[in-house]
Amino acid sequence: MAAKSPSEFGAILQDAIRALFLQASAAPAPIPVSLSGMVVSSLGWMQLPYAALPFPLDGSQSVIGEDQLVCAHGAHPLFFISGVSTREDAMRGEECEIVGLFSAADTRRFREHAVAILPGTHSKSIEVRNGQVTAFRTFLTGELFDLLCRHSVLRHSVGADAPVEADEYFEMGVRRSSERGLLGSLFSVRARDILEGVSEEHCRGYLSGLLIGDELATIAASHPASVPLVLGGSSSLQRLYHRALEVLGAGPRTNAIPEATTARAASLGHWQILRRLPE
Repeated sequence: MAAKSPSEFGAILQDAIRALFLQASAAPAPIPVSLSGMVVSSLGWMQLPYAALPFPLDGSQSVIGEDQLVCAHGAHPLFFISGVSTREDAMRGEECEIVGLFSAADTRRFREHAVAILPGTHSKSIEVRNGQVTAFRTFLTGELFDLLCRHSVLRHSVGADAPVEADEYFEMGVRRSSERGLLGSLFSVRARDILEGVSEEHCRGYLSGLLIGDELATIAASHPASVPLVLGGSSSLQRLYHRALEVLGAGPRTNAIPEATTARAASLGHWQILRRLPE
């Protein structure tokens, strides 16, 4: 995919800002705008170097780029926030979410040592020690689920888009991949359809369980049982991940964060990072 030019990004951002002022029934005025995620990648608006580990949970080691967006009503100061990398992994945007997540009242107690799990297209397992991110790992769980559902032979067994429930078929998938591995288990989705007549809905849940089970079994096995697991994400993904962790025996160490907290974590992280900038 070709990268967009700054003018193209600027036009999209102007539309978004205009919509926000319209929603608030307020006259447009210059306000600071913070941006993170792929917008600071090679495919984005302003490419920034990654920050390194260890990364303090106050965001003080973030790399910040500045620009402005000139509109008819004035110029918006723009603040671009970089991602974080190791020698073999990278994240852009999730570091802001982690800063915000661990500044909330219901998560501060985990700052000494915990593993945060952020479900999604590219799920993240992020280890926190002594108020710093010390390690992280990316799992392409959501993206692989989408690819298998749309472009593999399994598409004939899992049907069109439909919500996945944490039912017995989902649990079977979690157990299967955690006990017998993922690659050797994927075709069992198709086999359940053609040999057992399992419905598309249940095959889809079973496939989800295989993928999430493999991810979480890896995470749980990588950290001592005494280390708390802090579970972020939307309520729908949390339900699946929490149930999978219970199936894997990690339920007692799992702490699901309310969606009201996770939904504003990235915005709170932006504020925590930018408030440290000099006036």
